[in-house]
Amino acid sequence: MKRLYSLLVFVLFLSLPSMAEVVFEAQQSRDGNEIILRVSAKVVNGPQVALGGSDIPFRVLPGVLDLGGAYIDMSQPRSFDVSSDPASYIAMSLHANNLLVLRINENNNGNGSGVLVETIAKPIGTVRIPILNTCSESHIEWDTKWGQVTEYDISPWPKSIKAEASFVMSNPSLPLFEAPTKPSLIYNGPVKICTGTAVTLATQNPRNHEDIWEKDGVVLISGSDSTFSVNATGSYRVGHRSCSVEKFSDPIVINVVQQPEKPFITENQGTLTSSSEEGNQWYLNGNVLTGSTEQTMVPTQSGSYTVEVSNTCGKSVSDPFAYTANTLGQGVIASRVGVYPNPYFGSANIYLDLVKESDVLIEVYDLKGIKVKEIEDQHLFSGAYEWRFETVDLGLPSGAYIIKLFADGRVYTTTLIEASK
Repeated sequence: MKRLYSLLVFVLFLSLPSMAEVVFEAQQSRDGNEIILRVSAKVVNGPQVALGGSDIPFRVLPGVLDLGGAYIDMSQPRSFDVSSDPASYIAMSLHANNLLVLRINENNNGNGSGVLVETIAKPIGTVRIPILNTCSESHIEWDTKWGQVTEYDISPWPKSIKAEASFVMSNPSLPLFEAPTKPSLIYNGPVKICTGTAVTLATQNPRNHEDIWEKDGVVLISGSDSTFSVNATGSYRVGHRSCSVEKFSDPIVINVVQQPEKPFITENQGTLTSSSEEGNQWYLNGNVLTGSTEQTMVPTQSGSYTVEVSNTCGKSVSDPFAYTANTLGQGVIASRVGVYPNPYFGSANIYLDLVKESDVLIEVYDLKGIKVKEIEDQHLFSGAYEWRFETVDLGLPSGAYIIKLFADGRVYTTTLIEASK
């Protein structure tokens, strides 16, 4: 009798439908300043299952995510939809001790037939949770001690299949900190600009890190500004900051150029000097002196001299300077001063008869007013002196030159002309 009973039980057991194993899987990812929690379900063993009302609970690490701001992303695919059953719904609730519950329902009193779970994963719902602390990590795990999973049933007591369900969290911990990389610094104009203008510097920040703008190593501004307007001379760079970690770009030097100030001319022993060290162009009686672009020049004739100073931002012209040229001739301390022959062919002689001793300086300039050679510079006693001027010996190309002779605080100038061959 006992053997017959056991056989009947065994046959009855074989005739019962096999239980299905439902796998619930959750995966978290980051989208900007939110965590996305996607939940899906599938059958891995046994027949298909129609899910009814179920509470799916998660435990969330406190202080990292804003659980109070969590919401269901209704734009994402989901199985529980009022389009299939007006009585169905999906909802979410927050309970004590950071328990987040995703509630799905196919109301038994409606006309639905549950949500059919098959071997292909079916999306249950997507939850978005704002991030509070980007310098930490998001930790979410199942809490199967709570909640329920039920099979759709029209009976008053839905059948629980929680014991046959498995719960998988593919990545329970998700680092939220993203270390910045070396940023690029982009500029939309020249690195040399004029006063009153500006150049815009920019950077690309795909990670939404904090932008830091520095000038000469001093922080000017920090925040979310991906562009920065520059109107002052300095060395600039941009940095990206995340959780106190900073990375900076290579620096770029911006120079702000002012329009030249009005220059002025001074004269010393027959040499005119511009107050500007660069950008000079000399004029005589309003006509450009071609090639006379140095700070100093030796005038060869009397007239009204001006100097124009220019740079990339403008020009400025001096007031006229009236100059009267001295010619070589008899002086107070010299009974005879001169150059012979003039015009010359090949060579000439510079002569000087000193009445009393004096410091003597003899210099040679080209016709642009640039000093090219020094012939004499010493203290001489009274008497007659003579110096030979020959372009080959002096290492100069043949041509016309200006001779300046300084003695006893006076200057004597003349233009030495080369005779045509």
